[in-house]
Amino acid sequence: MLFTDFNTATGYSGPAAIRVLRSTCGQEKHGDLYNPAPDGCYLFESLRKNGYQAFTALNHDGVYGDFSKEIVTLGKAAPPMGDQGLSPRQLDFDKSPVYDDLQVLDKWLAVRNKSGAARAALYYDTVTLHAGAHFVGEKFWWLKSRKTHYKECLVGMMQELDQFFGQLAASRRNYVVIFVPEHGAALVAKSIQPADLREIPLPSITLDPVGIKFIGPAFSHVPPGQRIISKPTSYTAFTYVISELLKNVPVSKIDLKNIPETPYVSEGQNNKIVQMGNSYYLKEKGKSWVKLPEEDVK
Repeated sequence: MLFTDFNTATGYSGPAAIRVLRSTCGQEKHGDLYNPAPDGCYLFESLRKNGYQAFTALNHDGVYGDFSKEIVTLGKAAPPMGDQGLSPRQLDFDKSPVYDDLQVLDKWLAVRNKSGAARAALYYDTVTLHAGAHFVGEKFWWLKSRKTHYKECLVGMMQELDQFFGQLAASRRNYVVIFVPEHGAALVAKSIQPADLREIPLPSITLDPVGIKFIGPAFSHVPPGQRIISKPTSYTAFTYVISELLKNVPVSKIDLKNIPETPYVSEGQNNKIVQMGNSYYLKEKGKSWVKLPEEDVK
């Protein structure tokens, strides 16, 4: 399944991670993300209650912005798996290690296989595509075109994910992979915001493609190819699919018409954007609502 009009609602990694982990209650206000949520809001708590052993893996150390702490305390994710035995492929903007995606996922798969769990659920966070992440030993990386660098990292990451999906298929277990970008990379400057900045969560940053991939013998009946969901959606879209699967509804029988629509609202700490008709309006802290120029929302 491919969601082509999915709103992640944020331009930053921390809030994006919390939103995924609390997705069963939909899109909370930005300020509410840092307060406790009702018990039914936590995705991995729901999966645990349905017999899944929860795991967390990161391809970074999780220190910046207290990322590891936040996903556990605010999102009730499992404590992240350690990075012992891994060698960094990249360095982040703060010179912290960024590990090879396939290496991290292979390590998790080995841990999962040894666990003996009948069912397992993994929350995986990768910063391979983050601004400032560069290959170890790469000199003058900041002089390279941002678009060129992004493409190099993207192609490598997708090749590794394809390889990992092949390993999952070979295991003969059944897997559902939900791929949710945290936010866009803001590679193109807008009139109200330079390239690489995401303080204002413009639609070009928060409207990201979200995919669900079904792997394993239980899904052999599913016709090949994508089922496109083009209506406006957000986090309840993929939790609806999860809930249907937990009720043993076959993938081919999941009614895409019942996937919840979510009107466009994105927000950060100091601003909010809403859509009305074909127009978008920005409210910055202490200022009045203004209509965004058309060139700023593409």
